[in-house]
Amino acid sequence: MADNLFESRDSNGQIKYDNVDVIINKWSDGTYGIPIHDGGTSIIEIKYCPWCGKNLKKKK
Repeated sequence: MADNLFESRDSNGQIKYDNVDVIINKWSDGTYGIPIHDGGTSIIEIKYCPWCGKNLKKKK
């Protein structure tokens, strides 16, 4: 999952919304999401890793 998150950022650390190869994003507030590639910035928020099922929310 870390490789996919790394590929979702440009050289300035900003999310590449226009890149259709991006399959998962992480925001600074800890939110993870799968982008909807429809020309906008919509996402489907996820709470579990789509590969291993691990809970993505940090316990406080």
